[in-house]
Amino acid sequence: MKKAFSIILIVLAISSLFGSLIILSVLSSMHSPASSMEGMYYMNHYSWIFWLFMLVPLGCLLFGVLSKFKRNWIIGIIFSGLLFAYGCFYLVGFTTYSTDASYIEKVEAELELALPKERTCITQSWTDGKQTSTEGIFYKYQSVVRFQSAAEIDAFVSSLDATKWCAEKEQIKDIIPAVSDIETNACEYFLLYCYETKSFSETVAIPQYNYTFMAFDQDGSVLYVTEFVRN
Repeated sequence: MKKAFSIILIVLAISSLFGSLIILSVLSSMHSPASSMEGMYYMNHYSWIFWLFMLVPLGCLLFGVLSKFKRNWIIGIIFSGLLFAYGCFYLVGFTTYSTDASYIEKVEAELELALPKERTCITQSWTDGKQTSTEGIFYKYQSVVRFQSAAEIDAFVSSLDATKWCAEKEQIKDIIPAVSDIETNACEYFLLYCYETKSFSETVAIPQYNYTFMAFDQDGSVLYVTEFVRN
């Protein structure tokens, strides 16, 4: 009887990691993330789920110690440690994220834009630490802004400045990051601003220059913002 219970606990302890990953994915996908950055934000947001599943391998560990079943306490220690470590992303994973509108307000002022005011924002800062990039692009900020008011969105679209926004991104594809290009395929309006030249929709990338790329998906009421440096 003890041997059968030992095997059941081992199976449950191993399954607890995969079960928590499945639930984490389901909860994150419920928010329909518009970008990989936003998806990672919600993955961090729900990573505390791993701590709940720790009860299973801890039970396996306790049973192994009390019944002197070595494999149970080994499996219990391993998977308790893994679940605890993954759960800690809830504490440390948000250090680069912000949900206030301060970054968007700064960009809005710098580029002299009038974005809809009823909105929510998720912004990730890449300014700390060292980055590596195969395409010679170093990220500074990535943000996803979701607008809430249909009336504000309609007013915003009708007043778009054609000297700043364009309906095609073909001319700027060689400048913007490849990930941003892929994630904004459903967007209708695009903007690229170079801080050094103070100009919009540059067609040639200049090394060490700073850019902000925006893409607006009117159907999804989502604005994508990526600030980066070409290396």
